[in-house]
Amino acid sequence: MKIAFVASAYTKAEAFASVIKSFERLGHKVYYYPVYQKSFDIGTQECAKTRKTGLNDHEIKQAGLPQMYNEIFALATKCDMMLIWKAENVHPEIVRRCSQVTKTVYYSWDDPYQLELDEYALSRPAACHVAFSWCAKTARIYEATGAKKGLWLPPGYDPEVHYEDGDPEVDVCFVATNTYCKEIYGDKCFDRRDLVRAILDVTKSVELYGQGTEPLGWLHPQHGDPSFAPYYKGFIQFAESRKAYSRAKLCISSHVRRSGQKYFNERTFQVIGCKRALVVDDNPGHDDMFGSRLDSSIFPRCYTYKSVNELKDVVKKALSATKEGPGFVTPKSVGQAAYGFSKEYTWDRFCEKILKEVE
Repeated sequence: MKIAFVASAYTKAEAFASVIKSFERLGHKVYYYPVYQKSFDIGTQECAKTRKTGLNDHEIKQAGLPQMYNEIFALATKCDMMLIWKAENVHPEIVRRCSQVTKTVYYSWDDPYQLELDEYALSRPAACHVAFSWCAKTARIYEATGAKKGLWLPPGYDPEVHYEDGDPEVDVCFVATNTYCKEIYGDKCFDRRDLVRAILDVTKSVELYGQGTEPLGWLHPQHGDPSFAPYYKGFIQFAESRKAYSRAKLCISSHVRRSGQKYFNERTFQVIGCKRALVVDDNPGHDDMFGSRLDSSIFPRCYTYKSVNELKDVVKKALSATKEGPGFVTPKSVGQAAYGFSKEYTWDRFCEKILKEVE
């Protein structure tokens, strides 16, 4: 099968490279089309032809959209499937045109947050043959607002990139891309600076890393809190993050919004793929999947918290637990239990579930 992969990206971002590799491993040919970079490159050429100057990046991209849309449609005509990964600068009408000549699949890993930002966040998936979201609640919204089929599909991880790489040397690791500070995001998500302060109240054996597009990293003292300086270890590349996770007994995660259902980010599966204990904010559906209640009859496969104070308590209890083995909640036991089902959430499985809906 020939697959067009139209993604909101400038380059072949790490997760996208893993998805491409998984499709190829399953025997398919992938044509990657990063819409941000394409619209910028085409727009730059168009502006040079018309001698337009002084434009900002957004205006340059806008100038490139007509030709970019033609290229996307041409790509659709030669492929058996088009995977549209959010692609917020692709108009729904172009998606509808592509759907007339090939199978179209929509995926977003920024919901439910993306629904607040993108005017076409619902009409774009409605134009596809099937729409996936990493949030079960959003998948149902897709169907209710016109999508032929809306399905929940969490992201995955690549076992060749994220695996146990050494023994724990510190208590806690926190790798993140953004502060989600209360000054901008209000109370819709945790201010990650507050999470770090809570952790430091329990233990000083902490390592903080930045990740994403900001070279300095979100927890650099310049952006976060000067008191974080002794714990900030710098910006870490995607593939190297397994070393950060593997060095810690507990790995912290939080989400942009706590209004979803079965809403898991990519870091969730990277951590458990490294056989480490995940400590994550509690969203509806977490317990169904992870058995995360400490009093659950299901063996707990992660720790969850609903507040900053609860995070502090969870970290304290986890680090003080000593008895290991089935039914116990030491970080080692929890990490091993989660690793036992992590293979169900690799990028290979992710791609197989998409292909099942279109083949």
